[in-house]
Amino acid sequence: MAGVAAERQFGCFCCSSCSSRWRSGFAYPEVYQQCLRCFAFVKPFSLQPLLKVPPHLLQQQQQQQQQQQQQQQKEGMLQLQQKKNQQLHRLLQQDTQQQLYKTQRRYQQQQQQQQQQQQQQEQPQQQRQRHQQQQQQQQQQQQQEQPQQQRQRHQQQQQQQQQQQQQQQQQQQLQQNIRRPARGNRQQQQQQQLQQQQQQQQQQQQQRQQQQEQRQQQQQQQQQQQQQQQQQRQREAGRGLSSARAERRTQQQQQQQQQQQQQQQEQQQQQQQQQQQQQQQQQQQQQQQAWFPSPHEECIFVDIWIGSLEGPRLS
Repeated sequence: MAGVAAERQFGCFCCSSCSSRWRSGFAYPEVYQQCLRCFAFVKPFSLQPLLKVPPHLLQQQQQQQQQQQQQQQKEGMLQLQQKKNQQLHRLLQQDTQQQLYKTQRRYQQQQQQQQQQQQQQEQPQQQRQRHQQQQQQQQQQQQQEQPQQQRQRHQQQQQQQQQQQQQQQQQQQLQQNIRRPARGNRQQQQQQQLQQQQQQQQQQQQQRQQQQEQRQQQQQQQQQQQQQQQQQRQREAGRGLSSARAERRTQQQQQQQQQQQQQQQEQQQQQQQQQQQQQQQQQQQQQQQAWFPSPHEECIFVDIWIGSLEGPRLS
């Protein structure tokens, strides 16, 4: 129990703890009364009934009540304002977050657009560089292939000339065998055969040497191409190019190597065919020379032929 015994002042009870006043119709010393303001139980002062409250005290009480109501209203308004302020603060935070998100998106979009523009600008440059590199590679290949082509042409021309010479020699031999006198000599034929065989052996040796040179050139070209591939891969790795482009270039280079190998195989096949033709020609020459008769048989044949031209002889 808080508070002190109530005192009667000006016809009403007053709480000594909170100085509040209230009115009661009767009061007993044993009955405790509760203060309406501080809710403290206080003991009444006397058993006499309370007097009527004077008007100025009533006015004071009304004023106090009005003040209390105004304070409560003010507190309620303050609470409402606080709630509104909190809501506004939340809305502002949401707006700021949305604006930040929008600005970030715009910045990202601008960066993407700039990157796309840079890529679009770099693409023609890269294409030009690739085109230039391809042209340089083609020029190098052409420069490397030109001496090979010239050698091949020279070889073909030599082979054609040799074939023509062999054909002319064969024709001359046929004519000589037909028109030669009865006293022929097989030593000349054997010498010619030996000379032809020596020439053919020399040609075969030259062809072998040329094949070896071609193989050496092929090996050198392959080594150069491998070095170029390694250099290109290193450049691409330094520039950060994609792996797909590097694979395409390697595929193109492999195709070029395959084409070169096919050309070389075709050249070797042509050379083999030429060698076979030469061997066949040699066999034909030997057969033709074996078919011609001996000098004694030729004399008999010529005598018979001359006699047939002169006509029958008179005895």
